[in-house]
Amino acid sequence: MNVSDVVIRFLEERGIGKVFMLSGGGIMYLLDALGKSEKLGYVCNYHEQACAIAADGYARMNGFGVCFATFGPGAVNALAGVVGAWYDSVPMLIVSGQVRSNLVADYTKVRQVGPQEGNVLEMVKPVTKYAVSLRDPNTILSELEKAYHIAKSGRPGPVWLELPLDMQSAEVDWDSLPHWTGESETPDQAALHLPEILASLKSAKRPVLVLGNGVRLSGMHEAVLDLVNKLEIPTLIPYTGKDLLEWDNEYSFGVFGTAGQRHANIILQNSDLILGLGVGFCVAKTGFETKKFAVGAKKIFVDVDAGQLEGHPLKADLPILADLRDFVPGLLGALREYEGAHRPWLDLCTTWKTRYPMVTDDPRVDGEFINSYVFMDTLSDVAAEGDVVVTGNGLDCVSFYQAYKIKKHQRAALNGNWGSMGWDLPTAVGAHYATGKRTLCITGDGSLMLNAQELLTIGANKLPVKVFVFNNDGYGSIKATQNNFFEGRFVGSGPSSNVYNPDFEALAKAFGLGYVKVSQHSTLRDSLAEVVNTDAPVLCEVMVSPEQWISPKATSFKNAEGKIESKPLDDMFPFLPAEEIEENRRLAQAL
Repeated sequence: MNVSDVVIRFLEERGIGKVFMLSGGGIMYLLDALGKSEKLGYVCNYHEQACAIAADGYARMNGFGVCFATFGPGAVNALAGVVGAWYDSVPMLIVSGQVRSNLVADYTKVRQVGPQEGNVLEMVKPVTKYAVSLRDPNTILSELEKAYHIAKSGRPGPVWLELPLDMQSAEVDWDSLPHWTGESETPDQAALHLPEILASLKSAKRPVLVLGNGVRLSGMHEAVLDLVNKLEIPTLIPYTGKDLLEWDNEYSFGVFGTAGQRHANIILQNSDLILGLGVGFCVAKTGFETKKFAVGAKKIFVDVDAGQLEGHPLKADLPILADLRDFVPGLLGALREYEGAHRPWLDLCTTWKTRYPMVTDDPRVDGEFINSYVFMDTLSDVAAEGDVVVTGNGLDCVSFYQAYKIKKHQRAALNGNWGSMGWDLPTAVGAHYATGKRTLCITGDGSLMLNAQELLTIGANKLPVKVFVFNNDGYGSIKATQNNFFEGRFVGSGPSSNVYNPDFEALAKAFGLGYVKVSQHSTLRDSLAEVVNTDAPVLCEVMVSPEQWISPKATSFKNAEGKIESKPLDDMFPFLPAEEIEENRRLAQAL
């Protein structure tokens, strides 16, 4: 067997079902080995960026993703998709080609020797946990084992293996290949702090549990659900934790953050204890002025990444460096005799959840456009348990995370930290292949165009992917910013400033998808049910007003000194009366 055969066998033995790839001259031996495999399938995307993003989507649902890309421009194209996986801590492997070893330039002296050659490794190192170019064929198995281990251990992330053409074709003996013998230390401070955590939970009057992306990444979702039921306290999530707890769970109180749900922010700001598990408290979650974030709460943050605990502006009162795989079982054991006593606080939070709904009857009137929040509310009624939902990063994203009522066993995915346009369609492809489930892809007219070629991947393979495109005539977020801060001077944001949409019906038909258009609330439910319950792939064009902005949203104001200042998270625009905000705070303090 050759090195390429080793790569394929290694992936087979780890249960990888699909590789996402685009053929190229720099990976011909790898392609040949892949084609001979009876266990490992492949999906041909139409841009290497889409290959990497699809592998990211696959990994989010199935634990590990793989992308093959050729050398030079192909590898650099894939890099654009890897960055999102880096910031969202997604474990995946990129295998790229390279010119023959004897043609690789000394980059300190020469830019290029071989055709399409480039110093790709130095480009990818800042956004991968491990990146290496194979120079000895007999180290292939140990390098694969090392890369795989690094990708999945600690804070997960992408790894990169570069295979020059002569390495790909080099003959090796599987039984003689050395294995990787390294080990990694898992941080575990959990046992040291369990008594203080238990005491804090018992003494708190208004505790909240905050669950982040680390819960899924650690594989501890089921155990964390046991923890939720044991603690019996309000549980909040950031965008990246949307699918951790179904909306109608009695302890589920929604999404917090600068574009979160009003009731969730009110709960968070009025808490006196925050236990955060696997959450990165970035400014999208805390607001730009961290000194105003949950000022009365003791903050206990558990994270596997020391940098998350030490480097963020928001500091924990009790930072705990630990893997949730160690911490959660330890905490559950310590809570064996624990009995919750927070029913008054839970009841108050339930009152707020009911009082501040995301969708009322007001925006449901018929007109030319669909209100994005009504759309999400309706889609959540129509979608079934087990469906996968993928969003873009504009109005479609915020509307989903604010208004969609997630059901049990549903999965949700977004590129939460990098926020890349064009991420949604390839992710939907990867997510479907990982789960075999019906996949709902909600995107914007702007984002769709950055990877529109993936409609062909969906259509040609007849995937049960439903693509909902918000048509609001261009880049809604950019238009909102230009309207609010630049006196309505629109540049590069819509048809009045040289950004145009295609005929989406013609586009759908060209790529083999069905087509439905919705613009009336009175027919919305029936139209969505038709789209969702059709076996074939469908593109549904959703006509959304170009004037609809995100609401509610944390905002800033100019203070008496003329300086820009942010309001606390529980004071979102459109603003509640000051008396109502104070009354909410008074009710919390009275417990």
